[in-house]
Amino acid sequence: MTDASTLQSLAYLYIAFGHATDDELSAAEMRTLAAHLHAWVPHESLDTVGEALKGAMGQYRALPGRRDKIGGALERARSLAGSLPAQQLPKIHEDLQAIAAADGNVSDEETKMMAAIAKVMSG
Repeated sequence: MTDASTLQSLAYLYIAFGHATDDELSAAEMRTLAAHLHAWVPHESLDTVGEALKGAMGQYRALPGRRDKIGGALERARSLAGSLPAQQLPKIHEDLQAIAAADGNVSDEETKMMAAIAKVMSG
């Protein structure tokens, strides 16, 4: 079961990944991000997912620069790796791949950030 704190950490990670890699979060990326986030809590309403996204977006926007925003994503990835069962961790990577591909282009920056997140999560 995914609690509210975990859901918000996932939301931040996905937002930071989607935006910080190319300074844009397309509508397709946002829809994909929200759908994959909802898959973590299928028993919850879309309103619950929306609140997690809203809270995570506020945290993301409050940070001053790209480095801090990516640092926040890596910090959350590390925390998630420590709190989620090991068998759930590959789902995060699958979600990131889907978010990266949502706009029709997986950039070098997205590939690099996926590798950095995987490295942090593996320990």
